[in-house]
Amino acid sequence: MQIWANLFLVGSGRSGVGLTHPLDCNVFLVDGGRKLALIDAGVGLDTHLIEQQIAGHGRRLGSDSLLLLTHGHADHSGGTRFLRERYSLQVAGSPEEAIALRAADEEALGLNVARAAGYYPADYRLRSTPVDRELSDGEEIDLGDVSIRVTRTPGHSSGGLSFLCEIDGRRTLFVGDLLAFGGYISLQNIPGVDVLQYGRSVLKLEGLEIEMFMPGHGLFTVSGGQYHIDKAAASFRKLGVPPNAI
Repeated sequence: MQIWANLFLVGSGRSGVGLTHPLDCNVFLVDGGRKLALIDAGVGLDTHLIEQQIAGHGRRLGSDSLLLLTHGHADHSGGTRFLRERYSLQVAGSPEEAIALRAADEEALGLNVARAAGYYPADYRLRSTPVDRELSDGEEIDLGDVSIRVTRTPGHSSGGLSFLCEIDGRRTLFVGDLLAFGGYISLQNIPGVDVLQYGRSVLKLEGLEIEMFMPGHGLFTVSGGQYHIDKAAASFRKLGVPPNAI
C-alpha cells in the first residue's frame, strides 16, 4: 500500500489493515533513492507476504538496505533473522535490546509473558538474530534523498526508538508502539515498561510539527500527525497517564 511518494505500508496485521500475517505490526518501507529502509520486521510468520508487498511496489531489498527496529517485541522483530539471512541487509536497533535479540532472550523481551497471555501461539519462539548497528540518540541515517534521525524513546520497552525524517517535504515520525492514533499509549505488564520514562519520551516529541504520524499498530495519518503526540503529552503534563490501548 503506497502511503505517500516513497513511503509504503508493506506489513500490517489484524490490529491494522490486514495486509499480512494477523500478528504483524505495521511494517513500513522508505525508499530513500540510494537505499531502502524497512521499519520493523513483523512477527516472522508468513514473512513472504511482506516480501510480496515490497515486490508489488517494484522494490527489492538487498545488502545495502537497512532494517530499523523501533523495539524488540516479537511482533516487530520476529521476522528479522529471516530477512537478514535472505537479503543480507543491515539490522539496526537500540543497544539496550540488541543483547536480548542476539540471544533470543524471550524473558527480557516479555515474550514468555505475552505468549502465556495468549498473544502468540504456544509453539511460537523468537529466533536469535545479529544486530549489526547499535543506534544512538540523535544519530542520522543517510538513505540518499531521505535522512532519518534516531530518537531514543523508551517507556513501552527499555530500548524503544522513534525515527524522524522528511518525505517529499512532509515531516514523518515512526513511533513504534510508543504512541497510537488518538494519543493512546501501550503500557503492558512486561519487563522493560516504565511509566516515568514513557512520559519523558512522549514529551520529547512535542514541537516537532509532524505531518505524517506512523505508529506500530492501527491507523496512521498523512496530515496533522502532531495532534496525536500532543494529546498524549498533555495527559503526562497534567501528571496523569494517557488512555491505554491494552
